[in-house]
Amino acid sequence: MSWKRGKLIFDFWVEIARIDTQATAAVDPAGPATEGYNKNFRAPSRGTTADGKGEPVREEQELIRIKAQVEDGTYGLRQQTFGGDMPDYAMVTIHHYRELEARGLLDPGTGRPSFRKSDRLVAIYNKKGELEQQIPENPGLFAVHVQPRSYGLARRRNLLLIGWDDRERGTRRAS
Repeated sequence: MSWKRGKLIFDFWVEIARIDTQATAAVDPAGPATEGYNKNFRAPSRGTTADGKGEPVREEQELIRIKAQVEDGTYGLRQQTFGGDMPDYAMVTIHHYRELEARGLLDPGTGRPSFRKSDRLVAIYNKKGELEQQIPENPGLFAVHVQPRSYGLARRRNLLLIGWDDRERGTRRAS
């Protein structure tokens, strides 16, 4: 009955650096903050630098390569809202729950995927494993939206959508 769960169309391999929240929280960044991961914003804190911009504090887990359907978003597109402009995703990857289950990328207690906001998209490879696109670290593409998107004919979760944007969601602190 696995055919009822569907499959990815035009799949690629994507390499993702998952943020290690515990190791990031253990870092004491430069400036007044006492830990590197802000639990309220679910994002890395920013240490203070001489230019006042701040440097993101992040520790990452080992890189993981997983199948995904890759859809380009629109770089630079902005949607006007009452609170100001809101960026669209620069890129979207869609993953199949069947692979997440097989690779142990779901929390056994909650069933939630191990991907989270602030994970970093590193590279995209074709089915042969050849590099298609290397994502530069600066500014980089960071997960800003992680959401289950579909339930298949088998009445089980099918797809996981991850929206990537070119700005890491992090908190800034005054120096």
